[in-house]
Amino acid sequence: MTYNWTGADLNKDISVKVFDNMGKLLLNRTLQEQPEGSLDISTYAPGMYFFQFENGDKTEKKIK
Repeated sequence: MTYNWTGADLNKDISVKVFDNMGKLLLNRTLQEQPEGSLDISTYAPGMYFFQFENGDKTEKKIK
């Protein structure tokens, strides 16, 4: 999965959390000042996942 975080404060780290459809936290990672990039989710079983991106005052959620 690729991501592009527009409007983020690029001087702050970005926290990424991935949850499964039951709310279980699968990934908790800090991306240091990377507004674009990719997350390898190829090892996850097919299904619905919730992605939460945060960097201080901005939070964005995505469903894949």
